[in-house]
Parts: sequence; structure tokens; C-alpha cells
Amino acid sequence: MRKLLKKITKTVFDERTFTDIIDVLFNWATYPISERNYQKSLKQANKTETTAEYMSRTGFYAVTSGFIGMIITSFAMFLAGAYIKLYVDDFSFEISEIPLTIPDIPISFGFIYDIPFMAQIIGLVYSILLEVYTVLSDLFIANLPLIIQLVLIFVGGGLFFTVTYVLMWYIPKYISSEREREIDTMLPYAITYMYSMTAGGRNIVNMFEKLAQRENVYGEISTESQIIVNKVRLGTDIRTALQEHIDNTPSESLSEFLDELVVLLEHSDDIDGFFERKTTDALQQSKQKMESMNDFLEIIQNFIVMIPILPVAIVILSIVGMVGGGGFTFLVYTAPPLVVVAYGFLIVFNGMIFGSSEPDVEKLEVQELSDYVQVDELPNHVKGYEINDRFADSQDKSILEYIISKPLIAFAITIPFTLGYIPILYLSFEQGMIIDDALNFAMFYIYTPIAILFGLYTLLYEYKAYRIRSVRTELESLFNGIKDANKQGISLIDSIELEASNRDTVLSNTIERYIKTINLTSNQLSVTLEKIANEFEVSRLKRSIRLLTDTIEQTSNISRILEVITEDLKTRRELDTKRKQSANMTIVILFMSSLVMVGVFGIVDVMLLEQFDQLAERFEDSGGRAASTGFEDMNTTLIRASMVYSSLFSMLMIGLQAGHLRTNNISSGLKYALILGLVVGIIPFYLI
Repeated sequence: MRKLLKKITKTVFDERTFTDIIDVLFNWATYPISERNYQKSLKQANKTETTAEYMSRTGFYAVTSGFIGMIITSFAMFLAGAYIKLYVDDFSFEISEIPLTIPDIPISFGFIYDIPFMAQIIGLVYSILLEVYTVLSDLFIANLPLIIQLVLIFVGGGLFFTVTYVLMWYIPKYISSEREREIDTMLPYAITYMYSMTAGGRNIVNMFEKLAQRENVYGEISTESQIIVNKVRLGTDIRTALQEHIDNTPSESLSEFLDELVVLLEHSDDIDGFFERKTTDALQQSKQKMESMNDFLEIIQNFIVMIPILPVAIVILSIVGMVGGGGFTFLVYTAPPLVVVAYGFLIVFNGMIFGSSEPDVEKLEVQELSDYVQVDELPNHVKGYEINDRFADSQDKSILEYIISKPLIAFAITIPFTLGYIPILYLSFEQGMIIDDALNFAMFYIYTPIAILFGLYTLLYEYKAYRIRSVRTELESLFNGIKDANKQGISLIDSIELEASNRDTVLSNTIERYIKTINLTSNQLSVTLEKIANEFEVSRLKRSIRLLTDTIEQTSNISRILEVITEDLKTRRELDTKRKQSANMTIVILFMSSLVMVGVFGIVDVMLLEQFDQLAERFEDSGGRAASTGFEDMNTTLIRASMVYSSLFSMLMIGLQAGHLRTNNISSGLKYALILGLVVGIIPFYLI
């Protein structure tokens, strides 16, 4: 204790930070873990703290969370007690007396009593224990409510403490796994970039420096490169820096790549050949990875087809249960939520397994054009425009174009409309209509608010997605044309302008407009191309343009880089095609299975439920004189409601699943969800 106080006093009077005090007081949080192994996880998560520092903060947060949990638990018990007093009649908490069963003094060892004064000693001890037991029992019973409250408070605090500690302990491991996923996804693109840099004459260090500057394009790969560059700047040679980083990167693929690079630097100087081979290998590995994913998707198709069968099985079991005495009636209520949970799990599972179809790329950093051109150098048709980083955007976007480029703005319009629709629903709501009028409730209380909220966003998103698809479709042929023209000796600027002028598409028209804006030098061409890429939210366009512009900076011989770009675009197109083919097959299976589900529901309604209703009417008309069949008490309304909700939710979730499988984006499935939900999920029940 004295040592601890001495440490605290020394920390305070040395004017250290609050973090230092935490490190001293909560160092105990480090004890349950292995510091050496956990330090590796921290490095792989790109955290600079030591294990002791991080776990001390973890202990502080856990203790703080524990106290907060105790306060929340106390407040919750107070609210519960107030509610019971106000709304619960005749509530009492009586504690019946607990009979005390006290054992007699053992007499089987009577020889002990032959020892002098032993009987008196045993009797005294027994009487003392009996008195203590009686007092403690009375005290416990008298304060049992308080004891229960204290136990609950400490349990609540302990729960908050445990959850916080475990979460803080797991966060670096989670970050490390996410960084590994991103690095593995981006590595083929980064290797292509490395190849372009070394082919242009950069050495290994300069290549990593340039890659580190492109974090908006290559993400965590750039972060890893920056760590290597920092070590080199501190005096470590490049081989040692790479060797040290092999053990600290979370990605096994990147570790293997760096290991091969270290071996190359030690035994060879064929850098260009190495990166050319690795570029080809990376593209081939991407193909193999997609093929393996497609094979896996074919396997899980067998499980996907079972989801639409789930509500059908539940409805049939419920009918059987009602006929046999109500054993499975409760299952009727579980069908709709089970459909949502099953499809939701499937969407999350597919996202975890397949990941994004293509890594996102942020807007490219663009240097100001004024760095390269002065006002007196401008052609007459553009003089008077302000020269800044928006120079090439002299034609301002209209409000409509801006809204289309930002579909989320639609919610600023649709949310007020949805909120305005809610009072109408409230005023027209009738008790029991959720079951008794399930079809109209599903139509006007579930589907219509969803359509109002997401309808405009879906239209804007689909128009934006159409522009993106058109750009992706054109990219490969555009760069192929530029590559072929450049091989014939035409300059890059003229090749781009020639290809753009021969096309009438969104991308080509944008390129033509930008290029005609200003007389171009090579530097100005880089800026203009980067601005063109930022016009569209197409990751592969931005990545290809960045690869091209960084190559332009160091060499005029770009024919090989254009070949790399076109090969990469071709590979990505083939992968997209394979993914969509596999996704389409799964979607067809889902859709057909769901149509079967709706068909079975229709047959059940017509062939069974209507017959049960007729039997019930006959029994009622006879005044109960007719013989009972056991069907007149069947709750057919509840079964119909379950079928309606199951169908609607199935169609909505299948629509989302369809878009997610094709593009790994739920937003692209909204159009399918809205159409299927209405056409297949609701309208057929109006026709039955």
C-alpha cells in the first residue's frame, strides 16, 4: 500500500497527465493476459500503445462502466418499484419465517466427554454458534429486500464491467481482422500500382513513399507502407524495415509478399520482373478467389431454398395443432419474425463471406491548376474563370444533378411525408385489426410507409447506379482504344481526346468537356484526369486514373501501364460477370421457392380454411344442435394473418437479398423489395 501511494504521489507531483495516473492505478488489468502476444495484436491493429498502457485504460473504462451499471441498475429498480406501487394492485412481498433446524450435539464420540471440562467447552461453543446463527438468520430475513437490491446492483455493475473489459480487450483483435480483410482485398490493386511505379524508374523506397501517399485509394496498404517508410526515415535500411514489418502486419498474404521482396533484394536486382510476375499472379488469384466463392455459393443454395419452406411448415403444423387440440398454435405468431431473422442472417452471412465486390476509393486529391498555369497562358474562351481547384468544373451542377449524385438527400423529403402519414394511420387504427384485417394492415400500415420512405431514394439511387454501370461498362473499351492509339505513336492527350470524341456516352462526353477546357501540358492532364475521375463514384475509374497520373509524373512511356490497366479492367469485368451469374442463379431459386410458398398459402386458404369457415357457419346456424366436427373452433383468421405477413416479409427480404447478392449493396435491392412486396406479397391475397 505504501508503494502504491508513493507511486501516485510521485505521478501527481511530477505533473504527469491523467493517463499516467490511470497507468499506475489500473495496471492490474494487464494481469489476465499475455503481454507479448497481445502486443502483437496491438501492432497489427496499428495502435502505438504498449500492452500495459492499453490494458490500464481498459481497466479504467471497465471500472467506470461498472459504476455506471450500478447507477443504471439502481435507477431501473427505483422505476420498477414506482410502477408496482402505482399500477399493480394488492402487491405484497412477504417473507415467511424460515424454520431453524439446528443439529444436536453429537454424542457418538462420548469418550471425548471424559476429558476434563470438555463437556463445558463444547456446550459453550455450541451455545455461541447457536446464538450467532440465530442473530444472523433474523438479520438476514429482516433485511432480505435490501440484500436482494444490493446483489442486483452489484450484479448489474459486474455485468457492465465484464462486458466493457471483454469488448476493450477484443477491439484490437477485431480491428486487426478488419485490416487483414481490407489488405487482402486491396493487395492485387496495390501490387499493380507498385509495378507501375518501379517500371517508371522508382526504387523500392520511393515506391513505398508514393504508395503511402495514396491512402484514399489503397487504404490500409498505404498505412502499412507508411510504417515501413517511417522506419527507413529513422535510419533503418529497407531490407531490415521490411523484415521487421513481416511479423507485424495482420495480413498473411502481405507478409508473404514482403518476404519474397526481401529475398529478391538480397539475391537479385530484377525488380521490374518481380513486380510484373506478382501483378499477373495477383490478377490470377482474384479469379481463383471468385471461382471458389461461386462454388461455395452453389453449396449454400441448398440451404437458401429451405427458407421459404419455413413459414409453410409452420402454418401446416399450426393447423394440425389446432385440429389436435392447439398444441402448435403459438407457432403461427413465430412465422413472420422467423422469416425476417432467417433472411437477415443470410444477408449478413453473405456479406461476411463474399465481402465487397470492389473496395471503395475516396475522391482523388487534386492539385490546384494554378500550380501549373497562369492567367495569361489561358486560351481566350476560358479567360475570366477563377483558377482554383474547381477550375475544370466551370459549368456548375444544377440542383437536380446534385440531388441525383447524393441519393440520401431524398430522406429529407420522404421522412416528413412518412411522419405526416403516421397520424392518419393512428386515427384509422382499430383494435384487433392486426389479426382480423391483416391484409389491409399489411398494405397500408407496413408496405405503404416503407414505400413512402424509400421510394424516392430508390429512384435516385437507381439512376446513380445506372450512371455507374454505364461508366464501368465503357471503361475497358475506352482504355483499350487509348492503349491502341498510343501504341501507334499518338500522344496520350490526343489518344484520350480521339477516343472520347468517337463515343457518345456519359463518361466520354465528360472527358471531352474537361479536355477542351484548357490547353494541356502533362501536369495539367493529370489534374484534369483526376477531376474527371472524381465526377463519378466508380472505384475502378479512380484507381485506374490514379495509376495513370502517377505514371505520367515520372515517365512518358506509358504503353506498358496502359496494358496493365486494361488487363486489370478486363479481369474485374470477368469477375463481375461470374458473380452476377452465380447470384442470378441463387435469386431465381429464391424467387421460385417463394412463389411456391405463396401458391401453397393460396391452396391452404381455398381448400382448407374456407372449408373450416363453412363448417363453423353451419354449426353456428344450427344453434349448436349439429354434431361438432372439431373444426368450428379453429382460428382461421389468425392463420390467414400469419400467411399474409410471412408472404410480405419474405418478398421484401428476398428483394434485399437479390440486390445484395448481385452488388453486395442492400440499397440496390430496394427496387426488387418494393416490387415483389406489392406484386407477389400482397396483391395475390386480394385476388384469393
